[in-house]
Amino acid sequence: MDEHKEEPMTPESVLAGLEPLSGVLKQTVSTIWGIFVRRYVAKGLSFLVAAFAVVFVSIRLLGTETPWLFLPAVPVLVLLLDSIQLLVNPQYFAMEDVLRKVNEEKTMQCACGRSVSMGKY
Repeated sequence: MDEHKEEPMTPESVLAGLEPLSGVLKQTVSTIWGIFVRRYVAKGLSFLVAAFAVVFVSIRLLGTETPWLFLPAVPVLVLLLDSIQLLVNPQYFAMEDVLRKVNEEKTMQCACGRSVSMGKY
């Protein structure tokens, strides 16, 4: 006879087995979330630097006494507004990015109902 009889799986035993894994997953998700947020902070900073670069180059090329100096104002304002949004609330843009990726994954399904991964992550 079989001396090693397996105990039936109960919700408590499943949860006990998953407990060590949950700690690792929480840490991984936290790390990934931090990467997404830092990505948008970096993007905001790069927009800010680009706005100042456009102003600097415009002044160097056009001078300060020309009526054409207003031309770079539109891209500078767009860059400044975008950088402010990204720097003030990077979590919003990170969440938007995560939701977009989840929705892309949901729409990537065959007619047969199987999920298709494009491997772009």
